[in-house]
Formats: sequence, C-alpha cells, structure tokens
Amino acid sequence: MKCDLHTHSIFSDGTCSPEEIIRLAEEAGLDAVALTDHNTFDGLPRFMAAGEKSMVRTVPGIEISTNWIHPETDEVHEIHVVGLEIPVEGSEELVGVLDAYRRRKAESNENLARRLAMAGIEIDLEEIKKSTPAENINRAFFAEEIVKQGFAKTMQEAFRIYLEPGGDFYEPPTRMSVQEAVDAIIASGGHPIFAHPMLTFKDDADVRLVLDEVSGFEGIEVFYPAHTVDASHAVKLIAEDYGLRKSGGSDFHGERKKHIRLGDAFVTI
Repeated sequence: MKCDLHTHSIFSDGTCSPEEIIRLAEEAGLDAVALTDHNTFDGLPRFMAAGEKSMVRTVPGIEISTNWIHPETDEVHEIHVVGLEIPVEGSEELVGVLDAYRRRKAESNENLARRLAMAGIEIDLEEIKKSTPAENINRAFFAEEIVKQGFAKTMQEAFRIYLEPGGDFYEPPTRMSVQEAVDAIIASGGHPIFAHPMLTFKDDADVRLVLDEVSGFEGIEVFYPAHTVDASHAVKLIAEDYGLRKSGGSDFHGERKKHIRLGDAFVTI
C-alpha cells in the first residue's frame, strides 16, 4: 500500500478541504492518506465520512506542536509529533491538552497582532477567523497577511524577517512537552510518530537524544520531501536502531506550500 501519512486541510493551515484531499489522493494513486491537521481533529468527521465513498483508505490523525529542551545546550526546539489512528472525537486527555493549547495560542496571537500593529502592520484576527474554519490561527495566516500588505514578497520572506526565531516579532510560544504529546496520543488509542526529524535538527545525534529521553514513540518519518537522501538514510538507521516503524508523508498544505504535491513523499506498507 502506498500511503501519504502527513497532510493538512482548511481546518488548520492547509487550503484544501478534507474531501479535496481524498480526491487528490485518488488522482495521485495512493492507497491510503492521513489527515494530520495541526493541533486539532475538527476536520476528521468530514474526512472519514468522505473516505467511505472512496477506495482510498482514510487514516484519522493529528500533528501536535511541542517543545523540547536540549539537555546540553538548554536550547528550545519545536518538535512536531504526528498521531495516527486518532479516534475522530479524540480522548478526554487529548481534548484537554488541545483545549489548553488553543487558549495559549489565542493569547499569543493577540500579543503578536498588537506588536505588529505598533510597526504599522495591521492584522485583523477577526477577519482571518471569518475566512477559515480553522480554530487555531497560526503563523502561516500572519505571513499571508504580511505578504498581502506588501511588507514581504513571499511567505518564506515573511517568516524569515518577522515570524521565525531570529525574526523581528518572533515570540517563543508556550507548548506542551514532547512526552506530554506522546502520552496523550497513546491514551487516545493512537500511534505517536516523530515528524520530519531532519527538518527540525541538522544532526541526527540530536534526534537520538530526543528518542533516548522520550518514551513511547512508535514510528519516525523517514520519507519526507525536505529530507535529503543522506538525511533519509540517517533516519532509516535510527528507526532500525530504536525499533521504530518507518513512516512518511508529504506534509501537503495545498496552495500554502505550492512546491509540495500530495504523494510527493509516502511510505509503502
């Protein structure tokens, strides 16, 4: 089975509906596709319902943003944890974790909008909310507005100048720990996957440090569009050394990442 196990819809920061993702999976010749929206499973009911009318198997999932503190440098790294086979309604523990995340994210967004306004960049959060079913407004929405207003030429430039670590307006968000996310996914009956490790880290030794410290990961993304051949090989060795399942996916976002098509990276099961 050819499976793309990492995609995003309009319920987070993608531009395709859950139904469109299934249609594109059919066109790409996939046998299975997972919807793994950021920090929400709001799109899963529509995704699973549409999947009942398709030959493509639909896998309910999520991608959770977490923080990990490097034990040697004390540097904070953002690590994404994909959960696969998440119940559509989620578990009580996972719902609680995501509700807390939403509250912190909303406060962070309001603060970021105020700071940008002081620099002459007016971001209307209420208008953004009206334009999308996504409950969590993340930095991609801010970047789009910055480009629309002419303060950056591309999304990548908007992130680099304003929104990424080192950017003028970046503020470290409060996230749950990697262990908390892994535990919540397991409690829900799902399977925790270490997402795009070599996009997060330059050195595979750091990936191993995370796995030494965090218990419960069942898989790791070996196949990912931004992974070089060497990076994929390094992660494959890590998967074998730690007894993890080899996962993979495109991290498809539709028009927000035009260079990535559904099925550009996949795992064969």
